[in-house]
Amino acid sequence: MNTHGRIAILAGGWLALACPCPAQVSLSGGNLGYTSFMDGFGMPGFYSDQYLYFTHADSFRDAGGDKLPGHNQMHNLMIMPNFKYIFAEPTVFGAWPGVDISVPILLDLKVDTERVSENETNIGDVFLGFMLQFPEKKVWGRFPFYQRMEILTKFPTGHYGSNDYVNAGNNAYAINPYYACTMFLNRNVEVSVRLFYKWTSTNDDPPPIPSPEWDREKDPQNPIFADDIQEGEAVWANYAVSYGVTDRLRLGVNGYGLQMISNHKIDGHEIPDSKEKVFAIGPGAMYISRDRKDIWYLNGYHEAYVENRAKNDLVFVWRWVHAF
Repeated sequence: MNTHGRIAILAGGWLALACPCPAQVSLSGGNLGYTSFMDGFGMPGFYSDQYLYFTHADSFRDAGGDKLPGHNQMHNLMIMPNFKYIFAEPTVFGAWPGVDISVPILLDLKVDTERVSENETNIGDVFLGFMLQFPEKKVWGRFPFYQRMEILTKFPTGHYGSNDYVNAGNNAYAINPYYACTMFLNRNVEVSVRLFYKWTSTNDDPPPIPSPEWDREKDPQNPIFADDIQEGEAVWANYAVSYGVTDRLRLGVNGYGLQMISNHKIDGHEIPDSKEKVFAIGPGAMYISRDRKDIWYLNGYHEAYVENRAKNDLVFVWRWVHAF
């Protein structure tokens, strides 16, 4: 067992979530609300997809959704460049294949609790993806329908220090497939959904987190620290409904909901009641340039029904897509 000289009170990744109690593992970053309107739509070509993401939380919640006592704050300001290429030929199962890469860059991730006050400004873990973008089809011969499937893989390339409580990377691989679709109900109204699953590998060089094998009552002065930690599996969805005010401006409602389906683990032992949960909703806007080569998105969210994670009072996403 590792025997570091201090007890860790949080662990995580480039969107790490802190808990002001010992022996806690947190769900690392993922696309929670980054994408919204007309999400399933896509065409062959080369695209730049740039994100500016901000969150602020004034409280952390426990397994029952209750506010944890004491001073607990977290905010995150991040940009994420993304580039993708969708090939016109050859098609695969009738779809256009594509590849993309994302690199999150933390401008200011800060966690401030009564036990820890640290911040991180660095490059996060790289995401690589292979996608299948399907052409338009008509549902029941009437409703235009667009869909895309992608398998994202996260590689532990970001900045990580096992003695740091806040890190840009989380020293683990992740498999993060999704399915996105958009349906137009009429000329003006569209509904979009993106469904995710995420599995994360073991981090074999964790921060100094107490191991379940440490008997605190028998030997309180000589803690045993964990050799490895692992995030639990999670599923979530981004959802959106928008109305075309003009042929270039859309306004609507967007949100996300996440539920972990397995507990976090320390040294292979599940942490009881550690599954994270959140639901969010808010307004959004989408604007298309006159030449149809640029699209700008502005989305806001407020979170509710939060368990085992920071409760964000404000989530703000600005996104710019450019077609070359």
